[in-house]
Formats: sequence, C-alpha cells, structure tokens
Amino acid sequence: MVFVPYKLDVSLYRIPYLTILVCLVSLATFMSQLKSNAAYERTATAYCTRALEPNLAAILRSVAEAGDTHTACITV
Repeated sequence: MVFVPYKLDVSLYRIPYLTILVCLVSLATFMSQLKSNAAYERTATAYCTRALEPNLAAILRSVAEAGDTHTACITV
C-alpha cells in the first residue's frame, strides 16, 4: 500500500516555494537522466553496429543465446 498525503492538516497562508523548488529540481534531474540514458543507448548501438573485432565477436557469440553478435553486444 502506498501512502500519498493529499492534504496538510496545518493552515498555511503562503505559497510553499521550497516544496515547489524541490519538485522542479527533481523533475529536471529525472529528465536529465532520461536524456543521458537515451544518449548512452545510441552510443552503445552505434558501437555495436560497426564491424567488431574477431576476439570480441567470438566472446559475444559464446555469451549470446541466439548467436546474433550485434544484439548480444547491445545487451552486454
């Protein structure tokens, strides 16, 4: 069960600026992580789609279940 407070029991007569700031910083951090992860996946895919060295290809073939070295490279 998730506890989500939806109402404050204390009466506040001003806008909660600090809470809003923390929410905005958290949202900015999350968006930055999504962007960074997308860049990482693009870089890994670009690396794995180029011609692989014979040693790396042999290692990936031994690790891969399906035998596809490009998919194994991205997965690893």
